[in-house]
Amino acid sequence: MRSESGFTLVLVLLVTALLTALVIEFSYAVYVSLSSLDNWKAAQRLSAVARSGIAFARKTMLDNPDLVRTYSGAGVIDFPVDKIIAGFEGASVIRVEDENAKFNLNSLRWPSGDLNGDSLKQMKELLRVLNLRQELADAVAHHLVKNIVPPGPRDVVSKDAYLDSVDELLAVKGIDRQGFQSLAPYVTVYGVDINGRHDPGSWLININTASIPVIMSLGVTRDRAEKIVADRRLKPFRDRAKVPIDDPRSLSRTTVASAVYRIISTADEGGIRRIIECVVDTGTGEMKYWREQ
Repeated sequence: MRSESGFTLVLVLLVTALLTALVIEFSYAVYVSLSSLDNWKAAQRLSAVARSGIAFARKTMLDNPDLVRTYSGAGVIDFPVDKIIAGFEGASVIRVEDENAKFNLNSLRWPSGDLNGDSLKQMKELLRVLNLRQELADAVAHHLVKNIVPPGPRDVVSKDAYLDSVDELLAVKGIDRQGFQSLAPYVTVYGVDINGRHDPGSWLININTASIPVIMSLGVTRDRAEKIVADRRLKPFRDRAKVPIDDPRSLSRTTVASAVYRIISTADEGGIRRIIECVVDTGTGEMKYWREQ
């Protein structure tokens, strides 16, 4: 009898432990599901906030085309937006970048499909200023233009076409994540013509918004680049002939207007963040790029 009682006690304890484990597992599963649902709802709400930031910035730019086209100053502007939608208590920040203040990677390729040697030289100068290997310019050129000798292995595949986004640099042989992050802020795939209209392969750089490294890529000394930046703060250049660049060939690669801007809208609340990035052609209002993360 004592043996049977002991066995029953052990059996009861085992069943109790099993039921306790099942209850705990069920409770945890419910908790995880509810947390996931809450996070999903928060992420969707933040996505709506970030989209509102994009819509606000885009409408402001399209409603003021002349101001946008002739904007002068820093090529990057960050500004917070309070209470962008009702009930939102988090932080909303909009960043606007002038894409035409950067070196256009697509200018390495002429519309005919041939290599643009002047642009290749300019990109090498930009890489030198940024303390990056100049051989990377040859690798990017080969990615755009098939009929040139690639650096390194001969079996590297060439796209033989314009780049669709700067992200494609990560597909170029020799460019790692660190090199990409160092170069990306100074390059674009969106060109602009002399009249401030989008031109995919144009090499023109807006001298009113370009950073010092990009200005130096034109063959300008750092002292002269700093003077250009100081002069435009006092009075924006309205005629590129007035820009203090002595070399006519370098001067011919500049403009005083832009057409394409990148808008980055960030929304934060409760430890969750949503970022939406797009590129807008302010001449046509067309969205040329969109990414959410």
